[in-house]
Amino acid sequence: MVAAFTEDAELRFEGIPVGPFIGRDAIAEAYRAQPPDDEIVLLDADGTYAWAGRPGVPAGRLFLTERAGEIARLVIRYDR
Repeated sequence: MVAAFTEDAELRFEGIPVGPFIGRDAIAEAYRAQPPDDEIVLLDADGTYAWAGRPGVPAGRLFLTERAGEIARLVIRYDR
């Protein structure tokens, strides 16, 4: 997944105290240091997602900014 980010990409999380991570290397290190324990399943085109372990329960929204076919900015909002 990290290869899909631009060299200067930004990864932000909202609703949990982690990040932000700026740059592909920082994003890669964050995933190495604390890998996700579940996968995200997109529920609709507005970025609403669920965890694969609970695919029918919306968990938040993704906001993605694309540049030249790569991810320039990704914001992952956790709903509580």
